[in-house]
Amino acid sequence: MVASNYIKELKKKHQSLKIEISNAQKNPSIKTESITLMKKLKLKVKEQIYKMETRYN
Repeated sequence: MVASNYIKELKKKHQSLKIEISNAQKNPSIKTESITLMKKLKLKVKEQIYKMETRYN
């Protein structure tokens, strides 16, 4: 049960980052480096989700 809750939280974080990146890309004052860092973080979260799902499903 704990693992499934953790996966749900990771998925929420992933979705939040997706929205944040989308909004940042629409804002010309946001630097490309910041967007790149957010994308890398989003990818790490996605990798964590995959590892957790593989391990517990």
